[in-house]
Amino acid sequence: MRFFQRRKPFIYPTERHDVELVMYARTFGCWDQARAEAWLREHSIPYRVVDISREPGAAERLLEWVGYLSVPTFIIARPGENVPITPPEPLDGRRPRGLHRGTLITEPDNEQLLAFLLDHKLVAIADNELAV
Repeated sequence: MRFFQRRKPFIYPTERHDVELVMYARTFGCWDQARAEAWLREHSIPYRVVDISREPGAAERLLEWVGYLSVPTFIIARPGENVPITPPEPLDGRRPRGLHRGTLITEPDNEQLLAFLLDHKLVAIADNELAV
């Protein structure tokens, strides 16, 4: 009798050059920041870090967008810029954690981050074949 297992999906970065993934982070991050960075490295997904502990104005921008100094917060930006390409959707009383706000997501889990990156065509997923 043969057993079939599903392989983990192969997630890979696309060749998109008109935008980039920017992660707002702290010098001494938290579990969510470390997990997100490890997941991005595991899948070779390029990103740039804006350190809210060191970069002037970064903490104020994050407070304006999220209402907290929540890291990691990811934005979709033009290359070299530190603001979203379009304003994020308003919170409208919702909690920011894991909320996909168009060009911004705060403290996502890996599935939420993947969905965010897929929506912006920064990653793709190869066919998931059966392994024998």
